Amino acid sequence: MPWKMTQGGQALKFSPPPTYQFDDAEAMIEATRAGLGICQMPLCLFEKDIETQAVVPLLEPFEPAPVEVHALWSKSNYLRPKIRYLVDELLKLHGHA
Repeated sequence: MPWKMTQGGQALKFSPPPTYQFDDAEAMIEATRAGLGICQMPLCLFEKDIETQAVVPLLEPFEPAPVEVHALWSKSNYLRPKIRYLVDELLKLHGHA
């Protein structure tokens, strides 16, 4: 998938030549942590790694504008387990849990 970036205030997409190809985000994160390459993922997934310098941010001048994520669900006391899990994980990532 192309990376979303900005250059000179303009949004652009960049397709780096793939060395490894993953269809599993967790495997991609682990490969990056192991030093096998670079990836573009939400910073919140690497906050602790960046703090400990296990992972180093690259290409920061080309970082795209932040993307807002909203979770909406019907007003009821019961959420299906997979929806409840997603909402809980989003809250954890945002620091509200």
